[in-house]
Amino acid sequence: MFFRVQTSPDDCLQQFKFARKYQQYKEERNLVDFDDLLILTYIHASQHQDRLKKYSWIQIDEVQDLSPFQFGIIDLFTDHSKENVTLYLGDEQQAIFSFIGAKLATLEWLRERCGENMHRLYFNYRSPKYLLDVFNTYANMELDVDPHFLPKTNNLTEAGQDSLCIMSAPEKDAEVRLVAESVGNFCTSHPDERVAVLVPWNKDADQISRELSNRNIPHFKISGTDLFTTRQAQLLFAHLQVVYLDSNMMAWSKILTGTGIFNEDSEARRFVKYLRDNYLLPSDFLNYTRSSYMLELYRCCQGEYVIFDTETTGLNVFEGDIVQIAAIKVNAGKITDRFNIILHTDKPIPAMLGGIVNPLLLEYERAEKVDRRTGLCAFMDFVGDCTLIGQNVEYDCYFS
Repeated sequence: MFFRVQTSPDDCLQQFKFARKYQQYKEERNLVDFDDLLILTYIHASQHQDRLKKYSWIQIDEVQDLSPFQFGIIDLFTDHSKENVTLYLGDEQQAIFSFIGAKLATLEWLRERCGENMHRLYFNYRSPKYLLDVFNTYANMELDVDPHFLPKTNNLTEAGQDSLCIMSAPEKDAEVRLVAESVGNFCTSHPDERVAVLVPWNKDADQISRELSNRNIPHFKISGTDLFTTRQAQLLFAHLQVVYLDSNMMAWSKILTGTGIFNEDSEARRFVKYLRDNYLLPSDFLNYTRSSYMLELYRCCQGEYVIFDTETTGLNVFEGDIVQIAAIKVNAGKITDRFNIILHTDKPIPAMLGGIVNPLLLEYERAEKVDRRTGLCAFMDFVGDCTLIGQNVEYDCYFS
């Protein structure tokens, strides 16, 4: 949360007081807001540069809404060790996020940084010239945009009667009445057409809606409530999420709060975490005839079973290879056999894993390589009829 310091010391102290209360509220409930996410991301990325995943291609949309701090985060995730591309897409005429630190001066800095690598889209294929001229004039005179950089259009449709009107009112109530009157006149003169009123704030929509109702002008208002942020919608989405994946702990927390089992989200999250720490899911309690994950694992471990793991050339299942398969066979809690094989691959093995040397690289160089088909068949023979247990097995199965 950002506070603008006033000249009065009393106002300044009052704002610091509210800021401290807000911080305490978050700490007591283990909450973070958007600003915290940015700060925590920057701190983590700054302190763990050696283990950070870097990207040689980054593409950012609506760049005019970024603050210098957000640009700093982007730089931390950019791979500067090789040729990199950072593609910024934006429009200075749509800079509306000054309240979070976005400034037109930042775009000036970005222009200097990009140098000659600036490309502008000069044609507007949507707006007629008479409408675009209004926006371009405002951009030039109010936003100080260079006229050479303003968009053009090949839509030369002539403005008709009342196609474009600029009206003003001395105060807010008069503006509301003027809008309602204009809507009424348009509906009377164009009975077969529809009209839309765009407003910057929900309270403006409420005021205009009341005025239209007072004038018996039929309409509907779509602003004021975001359906997808309502508790009912969030609860519905949470149910769908656990149907898809019943181990989604955040979704379970929303369900437990939304159905009234817990009053606070923090209480629900603590309960779900307690279940997870004890290898349980809320779904385990929904039907007493249903087996739980732990019971299924227990049953699998009663007979003879094989626990295995793999090492791969990377995370891309479409381009990578399995290089190593290691497994143990267990019966009655005791290891009865072992399996370890290195498969031949022509794919490069990463030399580093974060900040450490990849141990697989040295093992691969020393070991005897086995043909891939032969090695996989040998592993299946080792498994036989045993239950196969592993972590993220579906991921391993996608490798060719």
